[in-house]
Amino acid sequence: MNFTLFKPFTKVLCILFGMVLLVNAPAADPEGWENPLPEGTNLAFNAIADVHMETTNPYARNVTAKIFRNMQAHSNYKDALFMLGDNTMNGKYSENLFLFGLLANTRPAERYITVCGNHDTGNEGDVYGNISVFTPALMRFLHFHSTFDEDIRKGYFTTQVNGYTFISLFSESDTSGCMRMSEKQLQWFEEQMDLATADGKPVFVMCHYPYVDIIDNDESTGYDTDDYADRVKEILTSHKNVFYFCGHWHIPYVTIREEAPSVYYINMPRVASCDEDTGETWEHTGLGVQVAVTDSEVILEGVNFYRCQLDEERAVVPII
Repeated sequence: MNFTLFKPFTKVLCILFGMVLLVNAPAADPEGWENPLPEGTNLAFNAIADVHMETTNPYARNVTAKIFRNMQAHSNYKDALFMLGDNTMNGKYSENLFLFGLLANTRPAERYITVCGNHDTGNEGDVYGNISVFTPALMRFLHFHSTFDEDIRKGYFTTQVNGYTFISLFSESDTSGCMRMSEKQLQWFEEQMDLATADGKPVFVMCHYPYVDIIDNDESTGYDTDDYADRVKEILTSHKNVFYFCGHWHIPYVTIREEAPSVYYINMPRVASCDEDTGETWEHTGLGVQVAVTDSEVILEGVNFYRCQLDEERAVVPII
């Protein structure tokens, strides 16, 4: 679908709604966290996961607004903000309107790039053949993404930021347990990985779903990662300088680990988590990752964007 005719209307509507939502939203913290850019930085971006914007949850909405305001006021990592799926709770038009309204009015980065998650396409709306939920929700995702960033026609796509390649993967069913990918997308993914790594630069793969079902203490999450994730892992591990970002599990901490030689796995919690009845936040509320890339290394640091604090999770990865 060509969304060009609707983009100006959507932008204006988002800006107006966002202005209203921010009237009672908390301001940015007066002081930020230590985040000077490393010498020789070519690329600096932030990543968060699982905003779960919901029009009926003002507490989580205000948490999200404060996170965006803190990024705008204090972060030096402004080349892009990546949101790794489940950006909305049900993929509704109003939820997208609220989310992009906050983004349009706070401007936390030069670009904000959304990845599609299961909640963004209705959260199992098609499990029983109910494509009336999945397909319109996907169209809304594509529309809002294309309105505020590059035009896309599919849930999976490639984009460039400062000469570095970002590959966004997409589950072609919104089942909540694991990704479902067509052979066409898997072939496309392998081709994109070959192209992106040909010059020796790091490549960043963005997907809502993890491709492993083991958390840091070797305990299984219980999610079925199945053959699709196995294929993704095969493609990832046949390349070097690979960084795979994901969310989905809502595990209450940031994970940065080398999953295979020169393949790094980064998982993040639900960023805007809070008690839906009281608005109480938790220690992990606001956690995400800031990333700086130089000619020789990639520096990844956990950050609590809600509390303006650096997290203990950190990795400095040499580019080989």
